[in-house]
Amino acid sequence: MSSHLHLVGICGSGMRSLADYLVDCGMTVTGTDRSLHPAQIASFADRKIQVWPQAENRALPATVNTIIASAAIPEANPEWQAAVQQGKERFRYPEFLGQLSRKHRTCAIAGTHGKTTTSMLLAHLLNTAGAAPAFITGGRWQKSPCYGQGNNNSLLILEACEFQRHFHNLSPQSAAILNLEPDHFDCYPDTAQLQSAFDEFARRVHPDGLLLVNAADPRALAAAAHSRCRRILVSLQCEKETRIECEDASYVPIQILSESSAGTEFSISHGTVEIPSLKFPLPGKHQVMNAAFASILALEHGLNADQIRSGLQCFPGVVRRCEIRQHSSGSWFVDDYAHHPTEIRATLSALRTRFPGQELHICFQPHQIQRTNSLLNEFAEALLEADRVTILPVFAAREPEEADRCTPSLQLVESGNARGGKFEFCGSLDLCVRNLDDWIKNHPEPAAIHVTLGAGDIDRIYYELSGFTD
Repeated sequence: MSSHLHLVGICGSGMRSLADYLVDCGMTVTGTDRSLHPAQIASFADRKIQVWPQAENRALPATVNTIIASAAIPEANPEWQAAVQQGKERFRYPEFLGQLSRKHRTCAIAGTHGKTTTSMLLAHLLNTAGAAPAFITGGRWQKSPCYGQGNNNSLLILEACEFQRHFHNLSPQSAAILNLEPDHFDCYPDTAQLQSAFDEFARRVHPDGLLLVNAADPRALAAAAHSRCRRILVSLQCEKETRIECEDASYVPIQILSESSAGTEFSISHGTVEIPSLKFPLPGKHQVMNAAFASILALEHGLNADQIRSGLQCFPGVVRRCEIRQHSSGSWFVDDYAHHPTEIRATLSALRTRFPGQELHICFQPHQIQRTNSLLNEFAEALLEADRVTILPVFAAREPEEADRCTPSLQLVESGNARGGKFEFCGSLDLCVRNLDDWIKNHPEPAAIHVTLGAGDIDRIYYELSGFTD
């Protein structure tokens, strides 16, 4: 591998993780992004990564051998064009992950929901058992500065993203398909094309490898039927399984034993391995499935039941995945990346378990105009599970800056209220911060759990609302 790699769009979640991976592998790393705030610059400096804003238009360092650009970087980007003119090795981020997967034993986690948590949980289980893997994902553990981890001689865990069929670059030895549902409407105009993309991903798992599949998801099972490797079907015993397409597969039932505000207890029966009691600190059936997939993959990669049990109990959680934060006033906040109706329902159900009897106030920033319009009624139904809902303008990712971000949100408010909900529109994040500040000052006794939902920049609230120390 080249000794000096330059990353364009280095602050993207996967790119940030890749930067840490490369440093751990002994590479020199530099990078640029459209905007860099002081905390980001300091975080990179701690890893000896020099970064600067793209607007400075600096020349590529002469020592750069390879340039890696985020998939969002246009061909006309000056740094990319300079690399072309200078004949430097060039990769898009998904292409580079593909190259890594062909050089290292790789486990790829795919699915519409839960990829980041499951990938980070598998990495955590292996780390706590002393089997330190390499990983490149879209998140990081709570209370940890680590975004990615490099190790040239160990398993490489990758988050396999279906956007623009990026996961077709990968050649994994083991993989998981957690679920399959329409989400990226800008690149999959119909379900048939989405299904075809996952079918091809399943085919890409090595014939001598392993594929784990959600047995309660018919689309995931249909994809698994295209694989040539050993298959394991996983589902909660309370769910209906459809195993017609994978009759030769083995089956791992997951049984939830108890759910409480302290977490969940469940059991796994995998071949000759029976684990009758696993305690996991995160509430929610979706989190049990994430934990089950990670645990089975960890067993398949050499861990034993005791190592799984102890690792699950000390899982710190992932940033922006049901991340609980306390305000100095005593008010509780929860920050979550949920940006799809299925994810919202799962998160709110988990929070009802974690905070029984408490009022839930949701601040939701829809992500992408096309997704919001396509799933408008589904969003309204999912958000009815909250007591109060504040809807912000859409975060228009990959959409024109001049696009109307307010009308879809206003339509969502109207749809929610027509269904009997208590929905309101808030015109900006700045106004949302002021409203939350006023609420806290006027309610000295914590009167609600405030939940921020969305895949955009709604987590800015925690930097701009005074009273949060971390």
